[in-house]
Amino acid sequence: MAQISKLFENLSGLVLLGAVAAYFAFLLLSPIAAVTILLWEWDFIGEKRILLSEEFVAENRIFQKMTALSFMVDATTQSVVVKLESPTRSFFEKPYIHEKVEALNFSYVWSKLVKSKVSMGTITSKKLDSLIVGNPPVEYTNEEKKYLKKWELQSENLKILRDDFTPMSQLLVSLDNCTVESHEDWICQDQLPFLIGSHSYIGSFNNDWIIDYVPPDYKFSRYKFFNWKTDWWVANKRCSDVCFLETVENFNARTEAAKEFMRTRVIRRVDQ
Repeated sequence: MAQISKLFENLSGLVLLGAVAAYFAFLLLSPIAAVTILLWEWDFIGEKRILLSEEFVAENRIFQKMTALSFMVDATTQSVVVKLESPTRSFFEKPYIHEKVEALNFSYVWSKLVKSKVSMGTITSKKLDSLIVGNPPVEYTNEEKKYLKKWELQSENLKILRDDFTPMSQLLVSLDNCTVESHEDWICQDQLPFLIGSHSYIGSFNNDWIIDYVPPDYKFSRYKFFNWKTDWWVANKRCSDVCFLETVENFNARTEAAKEFMRTRVIRRVDQ
């Protein structure tokens, strides 16, 4: 009994020591992290980019696309070359349409750290085993059922969007009709081929972006230009290049439910 008590004391001491160490590490690293983020935001670390999020509809499904564009400007040749940074090259090499993450919480971080034991390999192995013994119904675990549901959704979404992906040969393009004063001040009367919305010009003036962006004329054409790289980075972690949000049917049902809830509250207030 004394040994068990001693063990608990030692464990409590280790937990307390770990908490103290984590606290002081946080105090030490927080200023360094804050300075690094500020330098990054002020373009001392990394180049200035156009950062944009666009929501769109394809076959009654709502998707989100995270776009990052970098520009190489040359006043001598009056040229502007644009590179698509996001969606990334690896995405186009092996596309995967994720479901949007609700929040970057502990569950999200844990899922990234711990690899699931379920894969298409384990699913296929079960199907082969069933086939060998006479093809009885395959019994899947709950985790395997969730995996199969996600795989089916991913396959359907990929089939819908694959033809709309930017060709690998066009991730780097040169803009036409450009007037370049400097790296900070230039304009091109041309359209970027990477955006869902339309525009007639793109440029930079006093280190601020100028663009006459117009979203597509449909109900789900939400978009957002990000001024802060950190804000865009967090949004991109939730979406990962291109992600599935929900079906139009589900969106309409939620909207109607919200309207009905508000109508009910108004009626209750009037009755009171």
